[in-house]
Parts: sequence; structure tokens; C-alpha cells
Amino acid sequence: MRKIFFTLTLLALFAGGALAQARVGLKAGVNLATIDGKNVDDSEFILGYAVGGMLNAPIAPGVSLQPELLFTLKGTGDTGTEDNLTLMYLELPVMAKVMLGDAFSLQFGPYVGVLINSKKGNDTWEDILNNFDGGVGLGLGYSFAQRITLDLRYMYGLTQVYEDELPASVNVPEAIRDDEGGNRVLQLSVGYLLGGGR
Repeated sequence: MRKIFFTLTLLALFAGGALAQARVGLKAGVNLATIDGKNVDDSEFILGYAVGGMLNAPIAPGVSLQPELLFTLKGTGDTGTEDNLTLMYLELPVMAKVMLGDAFSLQFGPYVGVLINSKKGNDTWEDILNNFDGGVGLGLGYSFAQRITLDLRYMYGLTQVYEDELPASVNVPEAIRDDEGGNRVLQLSVGYLLGGGR
């Protein structure tokens, strides 16, 4: 019992110390998004966006943890049609940032998201879409004057976008019934951190 209490106390002090040095900020960026994976045919990239806030907390020399809360627009275009499938998520990436020198950083970590809106042409497809999204991200960052950040990331969805089993009554292209694709997003963003330090 004492060991558990001691461990929890250390973790609380560590988290408290990290949060005491944490910096908050805002960020916005552009997504180049599509849906890809097994049995996915004729998918095209569409332009989306990501906007929200972030918290950067140092956890070791040259290493920080950066959770973010973003509204992000993903989706895909279909070859031969003008109707894009757009997917709006409220997303929480938690990225570890490892400094590579004074300005560059390597970034990696998981993300989870909740679908809050979808549209294809004049239709909504909530009934056939997975309400959750999850995956991993990998990227590079650059810091200007310890405040402005420029990040380039690739976000690889591990969650299937469409539901596993669709009712026969749902009117969708037959190819979608066997579609096991996930979100794929190349994201370029700019952020601004408040406070001092990197």
C-alpha cells in the first residue's frame, strides 16, 4: 500500500511540475485528406482544415508532451463525381515532441476523434459512419522565436470510417459495403504559444 501511495505521489508531483511549466497556445492549419485502405477504390484528396488549441508541457530536457483539441475537417473525393464526403471531427492528438537542436522537433503520438458532422452532396451519412476515429501521427516541427510553431504531420487512421455492417435498406454504393478504409491526412499548421521558454 505504501509503495502504491508513494508511486502515485511521485506521479502527481511529476504531472504538477510539468503543468506548472506548461504553455497554452492556438493553432490552425490545412489538411490534405482522403480515405484509403483495403477495398478502397477511386478515392481522391480533398482540402480540409484544423483549428483549435494546444498545451505544451516539458517532461524532460528537450522533450515535451503536447495535447491538442482541434476541430478538423477530413473526408474524400470520389472519382467521376463532384460530391465530396466531408467529415468533421472533434479531435484530441497527444504528441510527444523531441527537440532536434534548437528549433527543429520530431513529433509522434496517438489521436482520437469524435465525428460531429458529415455530408456528401445534399445528404448526411451519419447512419453508415463510425462515430469514432483513432490513429497515430508522425511529423516534423520548427519553432520561431520560441513562440511560433510550424508543423508538418501525417495522421494515419487505424479506425474504419464506415460501419462494419450496413443494413440492406441503406442506399449507398455497393463498394462502400466492403470498404475498410481509414482517414489519411497530411496536415500543415501554424501555432502560437503564450508564455516563455520552448
